[in-house]
Amino acid sequence: MASFEKCLTKVDVEKQVAIPSDFIEHLPDYEGGRTITFPVRDVSGNVWENFGYYIRREGNDYPKPVFQKNWRKYVRDKRLSAGDKIIFRIVRNGVDGSPIYTLAAQKKIELFGSVVGWTEEF
Repeated sequence: MASFEKCLTKVDVEKQVAIPSDFIEHLPDYEGGRTITFPVRDVSGNVWENFGYYIRREGNDYPKPVFQKNWRKYVRDKRLSAGDKIIFRIVRNGVDGSPIYTLAAQKKIELFGSVVGWTEEF
């Protein structure tokens, strides 16, 4: 099961979230020039039909993949802010082995201005 976690920054929350470059191999094939969309499930059972990523280019074709399509809608729906965390996982369907993409969020728990933990995944 492939996964990554990320504590969100202000840019992640307001625009798009960067995906670790080595994680691309686990996502649907990127054909260049457009956003690749695929369904993503959150832990509440909601399916985000058109979640998407694309690879932006900087300088010498250095790939910087980002979730963009439906990302802002997810952020608004979950009321995420900088400092919160996302967990993106890929599991295999037990019936046919196809990938199931899942996304969970956790709100930070602060005490006297310091992060002391995270909520349950939602």
